[in-house]
Amino acid sequence: MTTTLRKYSVREDFHISVEAANIIGPALEEIGKGREFTEIPAEEIVEKGSRKNSPLRPYLLYDKSDKELAYQTRLERARYLCRALQVRIEVVGRTEPVPVRAFVSMSSGEPGRRVYAVVQEVAKNKDRRKEVLAEARADMDRWISRYENFLRALGILSRAREIVEVLEKELERASEENTAGCDIA
Repeated sequence: MTTTLRKYSVREDFHISVEAANIIGPALEEIGKGREFTEIPAEEIVEKGSRKNSPLRPYLLYDKSDKELAYQTRLERARYLCRALQVRIEVVGRTEPVPVRAFVSMSSGEPGRRVYAVVQEVAKNKDRRKEVLAEARADMDRWISRYENFLRALGILSRAREIVEVLEKELERASEENTAGCDIA
């Protein structure tokens, strides 16, 4: 059996050290070994990570109290609820209302902390709308970066960049308009 030694790094905005990444990565690969595409089910990561000798154990927070973990789980559930809901908006030029998230995730102004804002209120406020649309532009840039090699391999990288440029122009126009071309009921 040949083991490939990979050097792992950490994606931007993730709070894991490179040292930890190079402990976690091989442990995750080990779980997926022998499966098609080296698939790694989250349930199995949790199960194998719970073992006393697992290198994943400290990274799965088994050293935290149940009370602290319950709180973190509830925070994630609260975020999930905000992401789950949608409202329908009337869009100029469309006959049917379009579903959009009811709450938009925004920076709170504190590093690493996000809040959710009611989409109707964001759409009505030019500064808040600009803030959300600036984040959308940054998300598109991150998406291109994340998939750059894959898009290049498919021969569509330049087309993807063209599409992002068109979207950026539309976002700029929308950020200047009163309600971004929609009537959110």
